[in-house]
Amino acid sequence: MRSRLNCSTITPSASIAWIDTALKITGVRTQPYQIQLHRPIGDANNPDGGRLMPSEALFLDTDEGLSGISFGGGPMVSELVEQVLMGKDPRG
Repeated sequence: MRSRLNCSTITPSASIAWIDTALKITGVRTQPYQIQLHRPIGDANNPDGGRLMPSEALFLDTDEGLSGISFGGGPMVSELVEQVLMGKDPRG
């Protein structure tokens, strides 16, 4: 069962005040994980394939205590994100 966001607790003035507040990315974290596949997946380097697909989750932390998450990537992506986005507003 899916849970729904109760938007009745968010007032327009509160959401406008949050938009005016500057956010800054203060941290980048990664967490490795593996997905169990239903069948082996292979490629030219490993034709027999495997049932585990490793990957990483990338977390961006802000000075307001909010965190964003992206799936995929690796150490190079983490380093690039840290160099380019650290101190920037994650809302663009």
